[in-house]
Amino acid sequence: AKQLYAAVAFLHQHLIAHRDVKPENIVIDGAGILTLVDYSTAKDFSQENPLIDAAVGTRDWIAPEVELCFNEHTRKPYCPFRADIWAVGNVL
Repeated sequence: AKQLYAAVAFLHQHLIAHRDVKPENIVIDGAGILTLVDYSTAKDFSQENPLIDAAVGTRDWIAPEVELCFNEHTRKPYCPFRADIWAVGNVL
């Protein structure tokens, strides 16, 4: 749990949101070192407003506010950094 949070916190400190935190994107080696993988949906928000309304991520693991974005009638801006933290809790 601590390593996963540290990995996501590192990204967030650099204004990068992973946007697809899920068990399949977590690799733990033989020494017990965790690596967060698959950055295909990650986004650098250092040059733009971090509030987005894009439906990004794997539906079983995304935050409720991200799920709402799959429907154009319920779509509203959300913070992807908070959504990442929610996904960490969902994984744990």
